[in-house]
Amino acid sequence: VFQIILVCTPSLCFITYSVHQAAKQRERRCSFLQPLLEPRRPRPNGGPAAEGAPREEPELGLGRPQARSSKVKRQEGISRFYVIQVVFRNALEIGFLGGQYFLYGFNVPAIFECDRYPCVKEVECYVSRPTEKSVFLVFMFAVSGVCVLLNLAELNHLGWRKVRAAVRGARARRKSLGDARRKE
Repeated sequence: VFQIILVCTPSLCFITYSVHQAAKQRERRCSFLQPLLEPRRPRPNGGPAAEGAPREEPELGLGRPQARSSKVKRQEGISRFYVIQVVFRNALEIGFLGGQYFLYGFNVPAIFECDRYPCVKEVECYVSRPTEKSVFLVFMFAVSGVCVLLNLAELNHLGWRKVRAAVRGARARRKSLGDARRKE
């Protein structure tokens, strides 16, 4: 159960991030459209605007390139975060595979000799249902192995270039933040 929860955590984080980004984008779109949808307000003196006074009409052309670039940035961010969560999920899966192997191996023995507390001397201990436990271990190894292979296939499908770009993008951001701090 612990393994399932930890392996699912990166996916849940990605879903939460994606929903949050979509909500932020929707909010930005609504805040951009709000001035366009409001009715024209009369001037404080009650009359129409003076001839020489500047008009307060929002410019429609300014928002489109920004919306496109922000959408592209959002998609890149979501794509990068997705690749990172797949890599992290795969690392967790491989970690659990290794941990299970070093803890249990592929077989649960029916009898083992115990010489630790509370046993005073070496005693033969019998494991209940060792065959079922061995079958379950092999099943868990098989499922984890298939998940690792599927994660690797997914990374291959996404392209190792995107993995490298995600790592380079994170490094570039850290470097640019460091450069900006040094300038200040």
